Amino acid sequence: MKQKTLFLLLAISAIYFVGCSDDDDSNWDIVPSDVRSAFEEKYPSAKNIEWEDKGSYKVADFINDNMEASAWFDSKGTWYMTETDLPFNLLPQPVKDAFGASEYSTWKVDDVDMLERKDSEVIYIIEVEYKNKEVDLYYNAEGILVKTVEDNDDNDYESHIPQPASTEIEAFIKEKYPEARIIEIEKEKGRIEVDIIHNNIGKEVVFDTNNQWLYTLWDVRVSSLPQTVAGVVNDSQYAGYHIDDAEFVETSQGNYYLLELEKGNSEIDIKVDENGNILV
Repeated sequence: MKQKTLFLLLAISAIYFVGCSDDDDSNWDIVPSDVRSAFEEKYPSAKNIEWEDKGSYKVADFINDNMEASAWFDSKGTWYMTETDLPFNLLPQPVKDAFGASEYSTWKVDDVDMLERKDSEVIYIIEVEYKNKEVDLYYNAEGILVKTVEDNDDNDYESHIPQPASTEIEAFIKEKYPEARIIEIEKEKGRIEVDIIHNNIGKEVVFDTNNQWLYTLWDVRVSSLPQTVAGVVNDSQYAGYHIDDAEFVETSQGNYYLLELEKGNSEIDIKVDENGNILV
């Protein structure tokens, strides 16, 4: 009888220590109590939780609703961002429809992420690849393409943590782009990049560090280019090239199209004004 009782106690202890070891593997020791409380309140059903420090943030990698996710908190427990690996079929229908109608619809879908951020719209990022090119497509829930970015294999999205807009920037955007919605603000390489949605078009408004406007650009489908602009590839100096990508750029000095021309493994960028004149 004593042997059976001892065996039972050992079995219970083993179960207890397995549970504890799982918790220890989660690195809860680096997590302040405020962060732990905030996380458990926001994700009560989270499983397989592992914590790590990233800069000044506490980041939890976990499973939620059978999907992998990462949530970012500051040391006081304020939530800033969650990135979730999303199956393509769970994308909002407007996003799937917009992607299906895009020039990237025939590209291979490599990954899909949902980006939720404090005081910001939810963004869906579809990573696509074709031959040696990889592009991230940023859509909002309405299916509006906010921007396209060449994939750099950096998928923790730390640069997407919400940044506040200065009073000067907000005032400029309100005046130049009435009723625009600010989607994201990034500060990098000595510039401030503000992604907005204006007239159902995703635009990137770029400022210097003194909040002075430099330019605004947005993607243009090659098939939608004015013929005067698209016709530049008929110029003898661009013989054999085709237009692979196009953007429209607004500046205080004038507007132009930025065209990426491609021929085999060769790529060049040229600027063309709205009348089809090539700018030096």
